[in-house]
Amino acid sequence: MKKKIVLSFAVIITSLGIWKLPSIVIDSIPSRQYIICETVPHKKYIDVAGTIEPMHTSEIYVPVPIVAEKVYVEVGDYVNKNDIIAEVDKDISMTLAPSYNKKESTADEKIQEIAKSYGIPQEAISAWVSNNDKSEPDISVSNDVPEKVVAPISGVITSLQCGESNVSYTGTPIATISSQPLKINFMVEENQIQYINVGMDVEITSDALNNKVFKGKVSKIFPQAQKKETETNSSIKIEVELEDSTGLIAGCSAEGKIYYGTQKNSIFVPYEAVWQDEYNNEYVMVWKNGKSERKNIITGEERVHDLEVVEGLSDEDVVLLNPNTLRNGQLVYLEGEYYDKRLD
Repeated sequence: MKKKIVLSFAVIITSLGIWKLPSIVIDSIPSRQYIICETVPHKKYIDVAGTIEPMHTSEIYVPVPIVAEKVYVEVGDYVNKNDIIAEVDKDISMTLAPSYNKKESTADEKIQEIAKSYGIPQEAISAWVSNNDKSEPDISVSNDVPEKVVAPISGVITSLQCGESNVSYTGTPIATISSQPLKINFMVEENQIQYINVGMDVEITSDALNNKVFKGKVSKIFPQAQKKETETNSSIKIEVELEDSTGLIAGCSAEGKIYYGTQKNSIFVPYEAVWQDEYNNEYVMVWKNGKSERKNIITGEERVHDLEVVEGLSDEDVVLLNPNTLRNGQLVYLEGEYYDKRLD
């Protein structure tokens, strides 16, 4: 088709004798980029944005403070369920555990809490704790100190607070594991959630992977809407499960197209090719025999960068961009086929 256009343009120039015209006349002939109409199958879709997240996250805690003798993983390593994360120096860890338990049982804030709750004098509670405190390690302390720390799930180590010969405490996870595959949480505007159902097809891209297309399906629609302080309308979170998340990076942003409705065949043209006259009639200019020819059209679905033409155009029509300054029957040079970089 492109070769046909180039050849016909050369024939038109020759037949009209344009090459014989003075250069000042030739320079006055306008040029336009163009698109070649093509019927394509499509479905309606909703544009959404969201965040790539792990399907499951597990934080590993220990019941008592421990000291790791050997750590086998680093952040970014993949582990299988029950793989050893670290081996524990049990002898050193057991010397920490009684001190930790004693600190917990004799802490002033705990004593104050009990005294206040039960109306017992604080001095009496302190005396009882002092008289009943044991200096010998209890057998239960030995049971609390693990010999090793293992992975509860398969996935990637995303944080690690466990170092060799360093103390790891109970209140902080010594490691976090994020499982594969990944999922994506998208936010859908409240006026569009009516079109979304579980099981709908979604196409996903991410700037982190040069807009490679991933496929998935809507797996969950959350029941509670959310509203930001700066926005008047609410949004609803939906969850999308991916067919294959290989290469995607948790925490990165993602864009998606959620497809709905039945598939149909249509012609789409960029907004720059459509204009309205004084009577609000929409029209385009097509290139025919070297000249511009007006065609009134009826448009349908509006997408981000183009819109559907439901009547007025046919396959292989050559539509000119920026038709508002062209006259019907005016000579026009073809500048080159239009390419929308925004679609990269």
